Amino acid sequence: MDLGIRMAKGLAFSLPRREQSLSKLSVRSVRSPDQLLLTRTPSPIFTVCPGPIKTPMLERLMSSTPGFEEQIVAGVPEHRLGEPTEVANTILYLCSEDSQYITGQCLAIDGGWVAQ
Repeated sequence: MDLGIRMAKGLAFSLPRREQSLSKLSVRSVRSPDQLLLTRTPSPIFTVCPGPIKTPMLERLMSSTPGFEEQIVAGVPEHRLGEPTEVANTILYLCSEDSQYITGQCLAIDGGWVAQ
């Protein structure tokens, strides 16, 4: 099994942040051929792409920047930050036998940010 983790922002292009978007999309393009190649083997491969998750680092940034949390949450269709356990539980599921047919996917755990 091969598990990659990267930001959900790497799944969509943003013109105001085009340099960051292009660098993240390039990681996706490098990873995609690996996924296609390895899907021909019995070992699953996938990438988990978390959106804004309530981590200690993000909490520090939000507490030091007034209005930052509201700005982030406003851009998420679920209107909230994700919890670390939501990412962890998704990874546990993907590593379980229940997900054997899932391979070669980039799964966004982002409250719908990429889908909008």
